[in-house]
Amino acid sequence: MSLHVELTLRAERDVDEILDFRSERSPQGAATWLARLEEVLADQSGNAL
Repeated sequence: MSLHVELTLRAERDVDEILDFRSERSPQGAATWLARLEEVLADQSGNAL
């Protein structure tokens, strides 16, 4: 059984703001952060209780 994880519009805006902030300081850091977020969300989708 898998769980469907969907971000709310507010969460999507928050992610965009975080990426903008991080990208200004470290584009590679922003890419790494986003990749890890996607990894965690995918992991949660595959690990339903």
